[in-house]
Parts: sequence; structure tokens; C-alpha cells
Amino acid sequence: MNERIHSYNAKIFLQLTGGLGRSAMPGLYKKPIAPSKAENRFDPRLTHEAMTTEDIKVLIENFIKSAAVAKQSGFDGVEVHAVHEGYLLDQFAIGFFNKRVDEYGGDLRGRLKIATDIVKGIKAQCGEDFPVSLRFSVKSMMKGLRHYLEKNLMKLVRTQKKDWKQLKY
Repeated sequence: MNERIHSYNAKIFLQLTGGLGRSAMPGLYKKPIAPSKAENRFDPRLTHEAMTTEDIKVLIENFIKSAAVAKQSGFDGVEVHAVHEGYLLDQFAIGFFNKRVDEYGGDLRGRLKIATDIVKGIKAQCGEDFPVSLRFSVKSMMKGLRHYLEKNLMKLVRTQKKDWKQLKY
């Protein structure tokens, strides 16, 4: 597929996501998890347990491994998907759901640490010249909850300008 896309002088990114966390449909996972202990979005009788630090490290490593496979498979870059009304990485960013008191919680910098660690790890593994897009939404609307990430989000999470400059169409 990638060879065919490249034959048209086009570029292709692979979108990577970290799962659904508290937004998972009941019964979808053996071990329901979330950044902090939380009820399931669809069935409040189901409780998702807080991820351990080890769970988080494994998730970060899986993103890095996936990006390396994408690069080896001929993708031109990856997009780390951290949006859509409460998927797992979005839940880490939202203080309403992330009640952690460790390095992955607290202020916005801590709540975004998982995402920034993923991007840094991908860059270290795949090279600085491998484009990585980190997709966040500054507005989330979930079952009547409207949340806006702090205005200084872009000061903390930036796509490197050179990633976009190197894409030639």
C-alpha cells in the first residue's frame, strides 16, 4: 500500500492511539484501566482502575515500538492520537479525569507527560527526521461535560517545525 501511495508522490502517516480508557465499551477489555480510578463512560457500574506507573511505561514503549514498525513499513511519519472525547491520552490531559499525584498528574505539564514521553521516545527510536504529529483537541465535550485545555497547551506540546518542512509534495 505504501509503495503505491508513494508512486503518486504522496505521503502517508500512520495514526497511533493508546486505547479508550474509561470510554471503552463494557466487556471490551479484561483489565479496565484509566489514568485514575473512574467509572465507565457508558456503564457507571463498571469501574476502571488507575493505571500503575508500570502500565504507563508499557504503554509508552508500545507506542515507540509501533512507530518503529511503521517506519520500517514505509510510512512517512506517525500521528499520536490523543483526542476524541475521552480516549486514554485525552483522559490523561484532562484534570477532571486525571487525579494522579505522581509525575503523570497534577498540573498541565504533568498531565501531558505521557504524551510528551511518547513523542520523545519515538524521536529517539526513529530519528529526529521522522515526523511525529501529536494530535490534541483544545476542547472536549463528553456527555454534557465541556472541557478546555489550558491556553498554554501549545507552549508545552509543539510539533517540530522541521517535521512539516521536510514533507515535500
